[in-house]
Amino acid sequence: MLALYDLPSAGGFKPAVFADDNTNSVVRMKKPFHHLKWALRKVRRAAYQSRAFIPSLREQHRIEQMVGPVGLWDKLRAYQFNALKAHGLAPHHSLLDIGCGPLQGGVAFIDYLDQGKYAGVDAQTENLSAAYGQIRQHNLSAKNPWLIRSDSFGDEELGERTFDFFWASQVLYYFNAEVMQKLLQIIAKRINPGGRFLGDIVGHSHPDFQSPTRSDQLWDLQLHSVESIRRWAEPLGLMVRSAGEIANYGYPASMRLRTNILIEVTPLRTESWGIPSALTTAAAELDNLDSGPQTAAPTRRLKR
Repeated sequence: MLALYDLPSAGGFKPAVFADDNTNSVVRMKKPFHHLKWALRKVRRAAYQSRAFIPSLREQHRIEQMVGPVGLWDKLRAYQFNALKAHGLAPHHSLLDIGCGPLQGGVAFIDYLDQGKYAGVDAQTENLSAAYGQIRQHNLSAKNPWLIRSDSFGDEELGERTFDFFWASQVLYYFNAEVMQKLLQIIAKRINPGGRFLGDIVGHSHPDFQSPTRSDQLWDLQLHSVESIRRWAEPLGLMVRSAGEIANYGYPASMRLRTNILIEVTPLRTESWGIPSALTTAAAELDNLDSGPQTAAPTRRLKR
């Protein structure tokens, strides 16, 4: 069995502020040595690239490059597991992992869930080939995970199957309005009573929103908000709320996407599985955040 991961204490990036005595306004400041920090991060990432030339590390490096960034595989796996555990995932639940890739989080889910309870869907054959390799490496074939190559989030392949949990880690901001609405329709059709869909969107406190020289990196993303997703979800009998920043669930504090907002989608009429009250309270304060208007279809991945 893989070790279960501890949920870290709540927290996250908050920019330093100071009061301007002349205007009595609050001015955001960059953290000290901001540019040095990013320079060192680039050096670290460059060093990780050397693993591609080490036979014993080459395959792991190739897999990590599929999802990026390299060098944080275990921490990102722990984050995904923590996020679902915090929202009630138990071994008997069924899970559909949307955009499962090479099973960065999937290995922990398969290991934790009962036999046959995990299904992963991805549009890329290469990702699924790597995923099967991960299953063999971790001796998880007996758990009978179901991996599906699909262009329809598995809707054409899943038959009548329904799920207790749906998970979409760091993919929703690549879906335009039409694709998001299609995904919500599939969730509404396949979610069990008491079920949950969880995924993250770009948050207002993302560092690139605070830096005009870097904000262009967000232009090719779909900047959905809790409110925009709620407008599409409610006619389908689903309700949407913010569950706080993903940093609260162990997403690495050094990564740019730590301020992404985790959204939770549930049936309008459902029994609660007992979400921790501290997370519920924090999420309520973020429900009205709007991540801005939608943009054109994505052409490149956002830096983490």
